[in-house]
Amino acid sequence: LSGLTGGLAAQNISGVLALPGTRLVLQQPDDGSPSFATSALPSDALAAWEAAPGVTEATPVGITQSRASRAGVDDLTGVALFGVPTATSESEPNDVLALAPSRDDEVGLSAGAAAKLDARVGDTLSIVGKDYTVASVGADLWYSHTPVVTMTPTAWSAASQRTGGTGDPTVMAVSGTPDWDAV
Repeated sequence: LSGLTGGLAAQNISGVLALPGTRLVLQQPDDGSPSFATSALPSDALAAWEAAPGVTEATPVGITQSRASRAGVDDLTGVALFGVPTATSESEPNDVLALAPSRDDEVGLSAGAAAKLDARVGDTLSIVGKDYTVASVGADLWYSHTPVVTMTPTAWSAASQRTGGTGDPTVMAVSGTPDWDAV
């Protein structure tokens, strides 16, 4: 039973746990608690975190749920789209950033997404009415029981808007030692 519980927990949050940073920042709504499903960080909030004293790295990330299919296959598969920047030479080794594609017409697939979509590097996927080429397959990352598919921040923003979202990043992965409460 504990193995089942651990596996279900991993399929719920392993993608979030693999994000860079020591803390995650979400938008505080007018009432209620912050949530990944409703958070949207506008550019002024992102700039405030990036400029805050003590912040050594601030990575905006977009997360949304969608569906994908491999070219020529009618079945849609639920996926979690993560909009993340491509890892740089200064980036800490990270499973999510390692999957980030360098081009807006490409995606990176977690092992679970590749298996569910029966997709390999070079295949074409359709996500929210647009085609993308699979650029990489990597770690087994999940969010809300759906496998992770990474996109560039620009491609993710457009996909978010096509599904009714704002296109703004939903979370900021922050490292450093700022005065967390003050920022």
